[in-house]
Amino acid sequence: MSQIHKIAAVVNSYRAEERLALIINIEQIDDNPDFDPVEAIQAASAEYLHTADGKETLKNNCGEFNYGDFVNHVPDVINLKHGFTLDSSETTHIVIDHDESLVPDDLD
Repeated sequence: MSQIHKIAAVVNSYRAEERLALIINIEQIDDNPDFDPVEAIQAASAEYLHTADGKETLKNNCGEFNYGDFVNHVPDVINLKHGFTLDSSETTHIVIDHDESLVPDDLD
């Protein structure tokens, strides 16, 4: 029986001075210890872009295809071939820097 893992990929996008983060949750469908979620998404996207639908999507996107396009267009029938399914995704408008200091200026 294969083990299922949830993996979150966070992608930052900077548009019109607005910072967004796309959180992609994928479920690994096998127990491959070398599974890399970014490589799997890239491989699934490449396979999709070689299909007729993918070529049409690329044409409609002026030759661009990013992680948001992956979420919106790549079907799980392709993702399954690369060891995962798309569980969910969400966009947030608040992105923070993990290393930002929270120490107030008036603290000695």
